[in-house]
Amino acid sequence: MGERARKILGLLQDNAGTLGSSTNRNTSTTKSNSEIEGNNQTELTNEFHLMPFYVPHETKTSGNCEFPNSNTLTELKNVFDGWEYNNDNSENNEEGLNNDSSKSDEDPYATDSDSDYVPEDIVTMEKESDSIEVAQNHNSNSPQKSDIEEVKKSSTKRKRNENIWKRNVAKTLRNSGKSYVNIRNKVVRERKLKKSCSENCRLKCPQKICENMREKIFAQFWKTGDVDRQRDFIARFVDFKEKKRVRVRNSTPSSKDLDKGEPEISNTSDLSSRRRMTYFYHFVSAENKREKVCQTFFLNTLDISHQVVKTVANRLSGVENNNIVISKDQRGKTPCTIRLTDEQKGIAKDHINSFEKIESHYCRKDSAKQYLHSSLNVSKMYRMYCEYCANINKGPIRESAYRAIFKNEFNLGFHIPKKDQCDLCTNFEHCVGKEKEVLEAKVTKHLQNKDVIRTQKELDKQRANSDPNFCVCVFDLQQVLPCPKIEVGPAYYKSKLSTFNLTVFDIGKKQGYCFMWHEVIAARGSCEIGSCILAFLKRKALEDNCTEFSFYADNCAGQNKNKFLYVLLLYAAVTYNLKITLRFMEVGHTQNEGDSMHSVIERCARRIPVYTPAQWYTIARVACIKKPYIVKEMEQKDFFDLKNLLSKTTKNIDKDVLGTQIKWSEVSCVSVDVHHPEEIRVTYKLNEYEGVINIADRARKKLNKLSEYELLQLRKDAIPLKKQKYDSLVYLCNHNSILKEYQEFFINLPHETV
Repeated sequence: MGERARKILGLLQDNAGTLGSSTNRNTSTTKSNSEIEGNNQTELTNEFHLMPFYVPHETKTSGNCEFPNSNTLTELKNVFDGWEYNNDNSENNEEGLNNDSSKSDEDPYATDSDSDYVPEDIVTMEKESDSIEVAQNHNSNSPQKSDIEEVKKSSTKRKRNENIWKRNVAKTLRNSGKSYVNIRNKVVRERKLKKSCSENCRLKCPQKICENMREKIFAQFWKTGDVDRQRDFIARFVDFKEKKRVRVRNSTPSSKDLDKGEPEISNTSDLSSRRRMTYFYHFVSAENKREKVCQTFFLNTLDISHQVVKTVANRLSGVENNNIVISKDQRGKTPCTIRLTDEQKGIAKDHINSFEKIESHYCRKDSAKQYLHSSLNVSKMYRMYCEYCANINKGPIRESAYRAIFKNEFNLGFHIPKKDQCDLCTNFEHCVGKEKEVLEAKVTKHLQNKDVIRTQKELDKQRANSDPNFCVCVFDLQQVLPCPKIEVGPAYYKSKLSTFNLTVFDIGKKQGYCFMWHEVIAARGSCEIGSCILAFLKRKALEDNCTEFSFYADNCAGQNKNKFLYVLLLYAAVTYNLKITLRFMEVGHTQNEGDSMHSVIERCARRIPVYTPAQWYTIARVACIKKPYIVKEMEQKDFFDLKNLLSKTTKNIDKDVLGTQIKWSEVSCVSVDVHHPEEIRVTYKLNEYEGVINIADRARKKLNKLSEYELLQLRKDAIPLKKQKYDSLVYLCNHNSILKEYQEFFINLPHETV
């Protein structure tokens, strides 16, 4: 058993009976919080407690979680014993990519030279989460797979398409008789049907083969586009025979004559003659009769030189060729004779695997590609590989071989994938001519605003490192987490219970917060998102004494960029004496430091089944080993009606104090301050406009003051499931796709009957 496994098992035994869960909320929305050691912990702290590593089983008598019996602990211990966990590697993983990168003062989020970048602040969290396995006591009748094999990653090297190579394009054009640019960058003319032989031709060729037949032969010959088939054609219609009569000369042939390609013959007694073979040319006439033609007629019809015929003759030298097929052209097809040993490949692969990796946030669903630190490249990795080989007394392979292994054996990269790029920027790169000129001004402004937002975020990060009362963070809603998450046939076709997770990442302290609930408790609209942000502000203000906040978010109007959230921030500022700023990152460039939280949680649950929301909560708690995420299980009493807050305290939200209509789509920054309890300040992109909104302006009736307003609970009853979704869950229970200990939870969920 590894060190980490023993530690986790000890936590389970020490905290027996203290686990709590709130998944069974259809009849009650209360939960039993775990007790935290120490008498100085506040009630608010208990809501954010850290739980030990265990996916709890729910009892059939209550909504609470029951600690497993001794048999389950024994099975859990056996699973831990089977872990391939290297304690030495785990220590190295927590140190980051390497000692130099972990101690570097260079910020990986501010060094993107192009329009996109990948956050790397939490690289180690990715690797650590990959070592986690959650034990489950499976029913023997369950169709759940016992072993789930990890999908093998494809290589990062794109598939070679030799058809688009420059030399092969020229080769295809040449073999098709079309004009092309040769290796000397000179244009070679297109093949055309030339004039036939003269009227004085001894064989009377024009009378045997008409012009229409010549055109047909020419077209068919070059239509093949294959030099091998063209040579077969020549070999079929040209007879190569040794000459019968010898003309004796006093001199022997020169080396120049031999280099011209004249084939040798079996009878080498007459070397004084320059012509050593006789050629007989034929074509098929319109009457489908093989007709003998002269050399000029044959060559002009095909628009080829006599050297082409000589080449075919060389391949058929000394043989009667009536039924002979020319062998394929083997130029440029000589196989490589230098091979690496398995040991050499293994050393190179081990070295590449030793680098820390991070996967794409936006493409991880469709791609297994991972990314290395932005400061690395293959050349730098090869130099480090040479040092590695010197330390183990092994000879390094060549850099070209190392690069080939990196590209062909690994799905790694140093840049962001195309799908993560901005649509506007990608469209601009693909445009040409006037279309690109039209977009140029828009793209320039787009990139400038991206740089302004990131520069401001960098300044906020620097301030957060030195000012304990200032908090800079990013928040985003993770994609839906399904329950159950199982790999059985029927589950792929059935609706599942949705679990939501709003993540907030404190950039200054590098601490992640998860606010989690499922769809029976609440939806995922502006009221739910605002309630989670309010819970975060309350915790940071009361416990960490933060007085100023700087939030960064994407431009999702239904969740982040709406008037309900703006008024909620003003309410929080007045209630907790805060100054709050919310900035929206540029569309298409919203990658940030908090993105890895989602990836870490998903990777932790990649190889295990998840049946209930309580198990998702536990997975989120243990996903990050180095600095565990703080998870708050949201209840119905934690969600507030922000629409009522807006209607009771606000009259004006659309015009500034000068009467100018606010263009909310252009707003990039919203700020509120306790010293201005009735004002919301807005700023457009690139600071083109700054205005102040007085929320009490033009009010005909008396509004409630924010300082005196009491938030109302959003819902008092659970949200019933749609009948179709509930029937799907019951179907999975009846077919034992869901384990029996979890079936009662799904069956008791509130649902519609019609």
